Amino acid sequence: MHNTAPAYYPPISLAHLKNWWSQNSRTHHPLAIKYIASCESTNSQLYRSPSHATTLLVTETQTQGRGQFEREWQTRSGDLIFSLGVQLHSSKIQALSIRVGLALAQVCAHFGYAAQLKWPNDVILNSGKLAGILVQSNPSTQDQMNWVIIGVGVNIASRADLSPSKKTHSAFIPTSLSQVDAQWHNPKVGAREALIMHIIDEILLHIDGERTLSNEYLATQWNQHDIWLHQPIIWIDLFGQKHHGTGLGIDANGTYQMDSSRGQVAIYSGQIRSAQPDPSTRQPTHKP
Repeated sequence: MHNTAPAYYPPISLAHLKNWWSQNSRTHHPLAIKYIASCESTNSQLYRSPSHATTLLVTETQTQGRGQFEREWQTRSGDLIFSLGVQLHSSKIQALSIRVGLALAQVCAHFGYAAQLKWPNDVILNSGKLAGILVQSNPSTQDQMNWVIIGVGVNIASRADLSPSKKTHSAFIPTSLSQVDAQWHNPKVGAREALIMHIIDEILLHIDGERTLSNEYLATQWNQHDIWLHQPIIWIDLFGQKHHGTGLGIDANGTYQMDSSRGQVAIYSGQIRSAQPDPSTRQPTHKP
């Protein structure tokens, strides 16, 4: 879906962010909400400023955004850029990426988008990368508590100009909400703020729900969105060696499992790619 008219994105409003939270949050979680027009990185800024208060930092522009493997995270005007800082016990960090990824997929479903998840930290829509997640922790010396930063970037502005020849580190060309839904080409005032806060609300629901929802159950839910599930894949380990197999999804610890000629392999690090020549040729495994 392409729109040739210039896109316009109303500036993020701190008041809209706070109003949404006070009126719509299901968690009722105390949240310090901050906005800055530009910064080097929302993750870096929160990482350097540990707090006992759960804190959300939103920006319009970041100059040194980073993703997995310290790769540059490229944004365009209108994209969502924000980080959530929260104090968590060490025992809750290992499965955190499961919860955050699932939260984003469920928010997409709420808005009518059938998103999939690519281990460990990407959200895929229509065979394109829609969003990325970066979780970092700043260990504390007291009571095994950690200042954990959850960075999220969601593409809103069109990437229709990108082609397979412009792929860099990923087999997935970036996509955006404006490419699949015309309302995001010129969103209403407050629409971007509402999407940000909906995501934050869902993330905190998953964090607060750890007492009742087991990691095993969350892994089952995550695997329903797994883009590699039952698909031929290539795992590239940290030494650059390639291993072929079939995706089996994650376990309760967030470790990816692959069926190979050597049996079931647990993948803790590295990269997973499709063994098929083009992601668009994969057969769908999940209903929208």
